[in-house]
This record gives sequence, structure tokens and C-alpha cells, in this order.
Amino acid sequence: MDATGSFPLQIETERTQVAIYAKDDGAAFYRLLQENADFLRAEMYEVEALQSIADADTYVNEMIVAWQTAQRFVPKIVARETDEMIGQLWIEPRWEEDIFEIGYFIVEQHQGKGLVSEAVNAAVKILFTNFATKALKIETKATNTRSIRLAERCGFTFTERILQYDPFGRQEPVEMLHFHLWREAYLAQKLGASR
Repeated sequence: MDATGSFPLQIETERTQVAIYAKDDGAAFYRLLQENADFLRAEMYEVEALQSIADADTYVNEMIVAWQTAQRFVPKIVARETDEMIGQLWIEPRWEEDIFEIGYFIVEQHQGKGLVSEAVNAAVKILFTNFATKALKIETKATNTRSIRLAERCGFTFTERILQYDPFGRQEPVEMLHFHLWREAYLAQKLGASR
């Protein structure tokens, strides 16, 4: 797999807009992290790393450049009803493995409404349509039941349980679960749904 495909700058779902960050999104992203810090801290290094709006501006600009160079695609999730930033996808190409890893977060007040599922399903469709990837992967902590259910709702299958050191720099081991959605399974689901 190579970077010859493209990820659109914006995707509309029924209730969300999944879009590349704009250069002036740093303040909104910083506010989103600060207002949800207690909820997001255990899952997102950015809560601790981004200490100011200037830090968030730098982060947003780095995500824009990463998108433009196909290193990763990190779109914001916006609620269409309110035009409010409510979360983020993280789509990491593993070019050498022919897979994309998908991560996500949404603020607590919008959890359980299916908004991330909409965004992930839209991304899945784009990734299998626009790239010659063999699979998509979601990695989540074994204790994150919402993320596990989301992976399963989006058609991903549990493939592996591993013990790894916490990706945020703490030393205690963390039990992680891997879920995959293989191209053949996605196409079969799509074919079954169209009948």
C-alpha cells in the first residue's frame, strides 16, 4: 500500500462533519481539552502536553502538515446541529503493513449518541474506497467498554489481547485489545447490506 489514495478534507454524515483542522482551530481544540480534562486525561496525552492555546495552535498546524504529507489524517469531529467541535479521529497509515489504525475521542456530553460511530463508519468507507488497504485496526484499553462496543458496532472483530506499557509514559503495564476489519469482510458486509 502506498500514499496514492486521498482522504477528503471534509466528510458529512447525518449528524457530524469530519474535517481537516483549520489553522485557527487551536483555541477551540484547547478549550475542548480543558473543559473535558478529567474525562480525557487517562486516554489522551494531549491533555497534559498542550499547556496553552499556542501549544494547541502548534498541534493543529502539525496535524494539517501531517495530513498534507499523508503521514496521518487527524480530522476534527463537529456536531452539525451546533457547529461545535466535539471530538477527533486519528487515522494512522501503516504503509509497510497495508493497514490503517483508527483512534477517536468524543467529549463526555456527546458519548452514547452514535456520533463517533457515524464518523468512524464514514472514515472506514473512505479508507476502503480510496486506498488499497488490506485492513483497518482499532486498538483500545481492555477497560474501555465504550470503545470496544464502538469497534464491534462498526464491524471490527477482536483479534488480539496484548500487555504493553502505557503509551502515555507511565510504567504500569496496560492490557490492550486489537480489533481488525479486513477488506474482504467489509466488502461482504456491504454486499449483504445491499441485498
